[in-house]
Amino acid sequence: MWFSYTLGFLKLVTSNNILSGFLIMTGQLLDAVATPIAGYILDRTHNKKKWHFIGSLATCGSFPIIFTVCTLCNQDSTWEGLYRGVFISVFQISWAFVQISHLSILPQLSKNTKEKSELTAYRYAASMIANIILYLITLYCFYGTATGETTLFSATDNQRFFEIAVSITAIGLLSSTAFHLIIKTREPAIERSETEKVVSCSATLGDIFKVAAIYTSSRLYINATIEYMVLYLNETVLSNKETIATIPLTMFALSALTSLFFKHVIRVNNQKITFLIGWIFCMAGCLTILMRNGRSDDVVDLFIASALFGTGGALTLVVSLSFAANMATTEGKEGFIFSTVTFADKAMNGIAVLSIEYLKCEDPLLCESYYKNVMVFFNGCVITVGLMFVYFMPLHITQFNCITRI
Repeated sequence: MWFSYTLGFLKLVTSNNILSGFLIMTGQLLDAVATPIAGYILDRTHNKKKWHFIGSLATCGSFPIIFTVCTLCNQDSTWEGLYRGVFISVFQISWAFVQISHLSILPQLSKNTKEKSELTAYRYAASMIANIILYLITLYCFYGTATGETTLFSATDNQRFFEIAVSITAIGLLSSTAFHLIIKTREPAIERSETEKVVSCSATLGDIFKVAAIYTSSRLYINATIEYMVLYLNETVLSNKETIATIPLTMFALSALTSLFFKHVIRVNNQKITFLIGWIFCMAGCLTILMRNGRSDDVVDLFIASALFGTGGALTLVVSLSFAANMATTEGKEGFIFSTVTFADKAMNGIAVLSIEYLKCEDPLLCESYYKNVMVFFNGCVITVGLMFVYFMPLHITQFNCITRI
């Protein structure tokens, strides 16, 4: 929901494109800064689930408040920004601990490359299912509502966004509780016999940079698609409010199915091919949006584009996460690897949102296709950069300077 509706909601309550983009950027940069701090702390503790639990509580306590109505702000954009900025900060810092601790647990569950790739696919599928639940709730809240405005969103929708935020927060809290009750992690071995051989692998800074670039391009493509799909619908659909749920729902449903179907395909030997296939789907989605002209309630082409976005995004992101999981093979360095890889993604996403909102003209009539161009050209360039890193900067995925010691 952070990427899907927060930017649109902030534009409603602040009526300021630049302030809305600034708040998103602030949240993303705080997340980026908190990420390596979380990685540093997690690498120095065996109980990673403890930090996941603490972060989950802080996240659940702060996120719904972002979508409340500030009665003391008197519709002043400055006070609106300060009010929401505080809770956005708490949410993003705590979310950094949730994300990195969860990713750091993955290598503890299995040391097998094949199993880690499958776990990565399952994890991504679970996140897609969570997004599907979000859009089903959104569809329920907006179903049957009509708009008398020139855009899909209006001030009367504020309460609906709050109800959605509370609903998904409750589901998230229940899911986190189940995770802590069911999942058991293995403690790293502290003692070993004198004759026991230990394989130690480490990644170079160059390897980390390459994986970070690939992950950032994949994640930025998906995040930009999620953030600006809703704003693009606001720009191109006449009156069908349900599309802000049904279009993203299609995208995430295809993402979940793709990640589960391709878990047997995504292996070390063909990850480049899988990424290329994902890139083709991504570019096909961009071209579908490019060919749509005018504003109407005929959204068949938008459903096709969302399906292509979902399939391509799933393939490229699961491959990039597999690169990172395979690289995090040194015991005790999982937090450092994942926090470093995700740092650039979060920082770049915040900078991208602020830049896009800053460049948008004040008069909507002067740039009626602005978000369409973002969906087509920005997304197309971003995912192409990822493909270039995959193919022109070879990765040594299976062995990162491995040595054997006794």
